[in-house]
Amino acid sequence: MLTQDNGRATVVGSTTYGKAVIQTVSALSDGSGVVVTTARYETPKRTNINLSGIKPDVEKECPSKVDATQCLPSSF
Repeated sequence: MLTQDNGRATVVGSTTYGKAVIQTVSALSDGSGVVVTTARYETPKRTNINLSGIKPDVEKECPSKVDATQCLPSSF
């Protein structure tokens, strides 16, 4: 993440899923198909986040039905 890589913010939450590629699916004439990875996402420091996700500075679970500000650590 830009803010995390540049030391401008503390990332709070849980590790992201880690799907960081763009794929193109094409059908072939015999009815089968082929999937080609055409791009990937990476952080500003060129860290490949595919399969590993983005790890927060502070690990904190927050239920989806709760206002996210209520899940911040007390030091924020």
